[in-house]
Amino acid sequence: MESLFRYLAFALLSISQCLAATIGNTSFPEGSTVSVIGENLIINGLNTSIWTVKTNHSKDELSDLLRNKWENNSEHYSEKILGQETIINTVRKSLLKTARIIDDIDSGSLAIISISRTGKKNIKIMDSYTIPPLKGNLVLTTVEHIEPIGYARTKVIQSNNSLNFNFDFYLQYFTRNRWAEEIAMIDANEDAAVILLNKGNNSISLTFERNQFGTMIVTNEIWGKQ
Repeated sequence: MESLFRYLAFALLSISQCLAATIGNTSFPEGSTVSVIGENLIINGLNTSIWTVKTNHSKDELSDLLRNKWENNSEHYSEKILGQETIINTVRKSLLKTARIIDDIDSGSLAIISISRTGKKNIKIMDSYTIPPLKGNLVLTTVEHIEPIGYARTKVIQSNNSLNFNFDFYLQYFTRNRWAEEIAMIDANEDAAVILLNKGNNSISLTFERNQFGTMIVTNEIWGKQ
C-alpha cells in the first residue's frame, strides 16, 4: 500500500499534462510541471484524483511550501518521513489530500498528489464480479474508471500461493467460464507470467510476478460498451 500512488503515477505518467502548475487551490513554484495521472478514479471505494508535480526546488523546499499551505487550514494534519519519501496528509471539509515527495532523478523534486472525497464511500461503477477469491490471496487495492471504450477495473493482489499455482488456477477458471485464451505464458525462470483473455467486447489481463511473500498479481478488466 505504501507504494500504491507511486506505482500508479509512474505507470500512467504519460497520459496527459496540464499547463497550469495548480492543483485545486494549491499553486506550485513557477516552472513546475503538473501531470494528470487520473481524475475521478474510484480507488477502494473513494473518488480520487492523482497528479504529479515536477519542480526544480528541493524536496525540503517543496515540503515547506505544502506545509505552509495545508497545515493552518487543516482539520487533521500529519507529516512523516518513510525511507526516501516525505508524506504529508491533510483533511478538510471531507477532502483528504496526500503528498508523497521524493528527490527527482535529474534534479529538484517530484511530488505525487492525491485528493480523495472521504464523504462518499463505497462508490462502485462496476457491479460485475469477475476475479474470483482464492484462499491466501489478499486484494491490496481496487481502481475503477470509465474509458472511452467501456469500463475498466484494476486490482493489485498479494498472494501467499506460488506463481505456478495462481497461473493454473486463474487460467483454468476463466477458460472453464468460456473466456477465450489469447496468451498464457510463464517465463523460463518462472519468475513472471501473463494471461490475456477475451469474451466478446470484454477482455481481462493478469500479470504475475514472484516476490518474497509469494506472488504479486495485477489484473485488468475492460468491459466494452454494448
